[in-house]
Amino acid sequence: VDFDRWIKAIQDAISQAINTQPDKTDITKRALSTYDEQQDSKALNELGKIPGNEFCADCGAKDPEWTSINLGIVICLECSGVHRGLGTHISKVRSLTLDFFDSDLLEMMKVLGNQKM
Repeated sequence: VDFDRWIKAIQDAISQAINTQPDKTDITKRALSTYDEQQDSKALNELGKIPGNEFCADCGAKDPEWTSINLGIVICLECSGVHRGLGTHISKVRSLTLDFFDSDLLEMMKVLGNQKM
């Protein structure tokens, strides 16, 4: 049952991404822009504002700073270690503060989140 919900959430996120067609000026701006740490931090902070993301998806710890990008969840430091131990074929762990998230990945993470998963 949880697996079916996970598959459905991923399929919905993919469908939404496919059906959203950016205009050419947006693509050009993105291609010409350099990495802006302040904008990236602002976008990453938005993930914490998504309902359910204020707590670790696994243990419930407050203000998690890690994520499993293929599961679409936000997790705490301790649980990120457990996820890393599972292997990247199960959970790909990234830091919300140390790693770079491109705009497509951020959009997918905004669509998913702990509450949906």
